[in-house]
Amino acid sequence: LRPSARRQAFSYETIGTDATDEGNGQVFLCLPRHEPREQTTVARHDWQEVMDELVDKPGRVIIDLTETLRTTLETQLGFTNSDEVVFLPREIKGLERTTVLVYGLNELYRRALQYCENSGSDNIPRFEARRIFDEIRVALSRSTERLVLLEAPDAPVLAALNVAEIPGILRIGWPELLETLQTEE
Repeated sequence: LRPSARRQAFSYETIGTDATDEGNGQVFLCLPRHEPREQTTVARHDWQEVMDELVDKPGRVIIDLTETLRTTLETQLGFTNSDEVVFLPREIKGLERTTVLVYGLNELYRRALQYCENSGSDNIPRFEARRIFDEIRVALSRSTERLVLLEAPDAPVLAALNVAEIPGILRIGWPELLETLQTEE
């Protein structure tokens, strides 16, 4: 990834560069305790708290790579401000935000791999896979300060991105994510 001049660096070109070095943005891995579509009070409460925090301060968004999160939050939670904080990659392309949460990264990655594996001699699946990988690139490059990947630490997409090789990436739980959002300036 090559960020613009205004963004803090998310590109680690020098071996030994740490994600926590000055000038680098923060990268977090956070596994949601519950999927937003779960019909439990705890799941609704967890997602409602995060959505409230995102709406509370400008410059914070969730990029939904599943294209289902906004609808789920509106129908399950009755959340009415989702269009302010939940974006699809095509909606946020060209825009930057201080804090970006990425939801559905591994799911989209698996879909792209399926297109690659099942393409045979046809180029159309390959073009679709390329479009999907571009959506992933867009999602990962919108943050200027904090990037939060809402994925399990053992997700195949993280291995493909060599996330384990980048020192300084912080693994946090859902309560720590909420605390981070609450204490942002």
